[in-house]
Amino acid sequence: MKNHVLVINEQTVERKGLSYLLNAMPAIVVVGEAASGTEAVLMARTSRPDVILIDQKTFQKDGPGPLWRIWRENPGIAILVLYRLDSNMQKTLDFESGKLRFIHADSPSEELMRVIRQVSPITRDDT
Repeated sequence: MKNHVLVINEQTVERKGLSYLLNAMPAIVVVGEAASGTEAVLMARTSRPDVILIDQKTFQKDGPGPLWRIWRENPGIAILVLYRLDSNMQKTLDFESGKLRFIHADSPSEELMRVIRQVSPITRDDT
């Protein structure tokens, strides 16, 4: 049983690196990658992720609009924002209790996997 994750990051190397790291975890499969929130809206419609992992810079650049659209179409999706230490990003934004979470970009991979499993609303068979 794996959690399906959509990775959103405008930086190609970071996006590919996150996808590689997540796909190496036994409980996670990356179902798509997007370079922007707008691209993620379209991708979420076809890939049906359990969790969206978005980088803070992309989140701030695109604003919450694309994520609101994704969440309205798929209210069960959890959103995890990868933030950095120097961030002054407000961490109180909330779509629904527990559905928008933040994790530090320097967190160990085990912590990232634990939080993804924690926020994921659905665990599916990978068949």
